[in-house]
Amino acid sequence: MKTTAETDKPRWEREVLEPALKRAPERDTPFTTISGRVIDRLYAPDDLPGFDYARDLNDPGGFPYTRGIHP
Repeated sequence: MKTTAETDKPRWEREVLEPALKRAPERDTPFTTISGRVIDRLYAPDDLPGFDYARDLNDPGGFPYTRGIHP
């Protein structure tokens, strides 16, 4: 079963990214880390091999409480 984050990536590209790029084109030079690795526009759970969203992160306020102590 796909998580909300996985199914929201195409929606984000369509509803957020495309209109933003129409208003202000993307810069020619990509964003990179200090070691030169290119940083993607958006990361989702499907970008991490072996990552189980429900087991490893889950939604705010739910076990394993990785997003802070306050629900």
